[in-house]
Amino acid sequence: MNNILIIIDGILAKHFLERLCFEKGLGYFFTVVCQNSEKNNLNISSEYIDLHYFDPTSTARLENIMSKDFKQAFIYMQDEFETKKSYEALRSLNPNLEIEIMDFWGLSVNDTHANLADARMTLSRRFMDFLPDIALTAQYIGLGVGEIMEVKIPAGSIFAYRHISSIQQKRWRIVLIYRNSKIYFVKPSFVLEPNDSILIVGDPVVLQSIFHNIRGKAGQFPMPFGSNVFALIDMKNMNQNMQERVLDTTLKLTQKSNAKRFFI
Repeated sequence: MNNILIIIDGILAKHFLERLCFEKGLGYFFTVVCQNSEKNNLNISSEYIDLHYFDPTSTARLENIMSKDFKQAFIYMQDEFETKKSYEALRSLNPNLEIEIMDFWGLSVNDTHANLADARMTLSRRFMDFLPDIALTAQYIGLGVGEIMEVKIPAGSIFAYRHISSIQQKRWRIVLIYRNSKIYFVKPSFVLEPNDSILIVGDPVVLQSIFHNIRGKAGQFPMPFGSNVFALIDMKNMNQNMQERVLDTTLKLTQKSNAKRFFI
């Protein structure tokens, strides 16, 4: 079984390890190093986790567990100085070990075998996802440059009530539709509805344009149903009040909608 070393402390350590215990079928054995001060805070029970309590900045103490052939190491600590010293101690014992470091401070590490996970940027991006009219893009799969995007279709969007086959898709594609917490695969006959979310892939620049078309061009009635409005007044069966209401509604539509022509 592959071995992974985790050096961790603080309140985040508890949440991280608790979540790790819930993961199934990982196929790894985890050696976890915590400060002695964390001994009473952690209540972790798993046959795949071996807990050690000592100062991870100590090269001599780390050396006692380095007899295991670790495939990867994670450093997830709340103090910048101890993070650096733990990394340096670990690197001195194994020059080729892949080390992942949670970075809260903007660290600079010139090491081809070390990766920094910028916590500040990650949290900022996640928080920005809640802002209206911000494109929700995949950050940790693919290239992570915006080539995968999820867009929710608002009421009044030019994409609402349209068949997939009627939407021109050049340099981008609709690959999945989410509706009422269910996944639907794309079919030409599928009709998009308001509040559907679509997963789209393609050129990042094109996707940004599509996003603004979907979200920004709401209230384009009579699109996507047509370009003109036809009002029918049945003078034989409608009373005068009803006829006046139809005329009044039609005149208001001329001001509020984007129809090219109105026919009465």
